[in-house]
Amino acid sequence: MIQQTSGGDMLSKIMSDNEVFEHFVLDQEVDVGLSESKVAVVLDLASGQKRLLKAQKETVEISFFSNIAPKVFGHVDWLPEIRTSGQYGSWNWLLMEYLPTDLPRERFDGDITDPDVIQKILDHIEAQPPPLKRATASQSQNML
Repeated sequence: MIQQTSGGDMLSKIMSDNEVFEHFVLDQEVDVGLSESKVAVVLDLASGQKRLLKAQKETVEISFFSNIAPKVFGHVDWLPEIRTSGQYGSWNWLLMEYLPTDLPRERFDGDITDPDVIQKILDHIEAQPPPLKRATASQSQNML
């Protein structure tokens, strides 16, 4: 059974229980998760490269980086690439390209405010089926 832990502990558990992270070590926990993510910089000992590991209970970021971003933006410099992703218990995790500095705002404001980009986002959202949600116990009882 997976126990609830602090951010660094959860990220350490994800790394220790997954062979993807065999040559990785936790470098620095980062306190920037805007979506209640647990975030850390990890070091790939085999290549010497740093990556960003993010874990969260929701699938918002995985969906964005896997489905929406490639279709709407294509390959852009300001969007980190996903190296791999997975699940650990109820947590979803992403191993991403590490972008060590904040990008200048002008590098990405223009793209997201472009009317064509906005229309692509709206078209993609409208084309998606509504998300399926599990019924709660009380909702299930009411259906009987």
